[in-house]
Amino acid sequence: LACAPVKVHFALDSDTLYDSEKPLLDKTAACLRDNDAQRVTIVGNADERGPTAYNEDLGQRRAQAVAGYLEAKGAAPTQVEAVISHGEESPICRDSTLTCWQLNRRTAVRQSCHL
Repeated sequence: LACAPVKVHFALDSDTLYDSEKPLLDKTAACLRDNDAQRVTIVGNADERGPTAYNEDLGQRRAQAVAGYLEAKGAAPTQVEAVISHGEESPICRDSTLTCWQLNRRTAVRQSCHL
């Protein structure tokens, strides 16, 4: 049984998880604990404000924060196949608005292709 994909969001210039987002990751961690063959890829993203290199690093730190949280909640390190950053290169929307920027500051946890 595949774990459902999730997206969690972050504050500007932050890699700290919102407390309100943790229940989503708790469910993912429980699913991973219950399905030891399940593998996930974690992808961090940033909005387009700031230098490209900074956003790439921020996306990576966000992805690492999610991976660390899942492992702290019982997911095996081997279940996380990849922790990568798309920086600002994969926006959900392209408007220069606070709402759009918030949507783009995210990390996605999705099923890996290899089960």
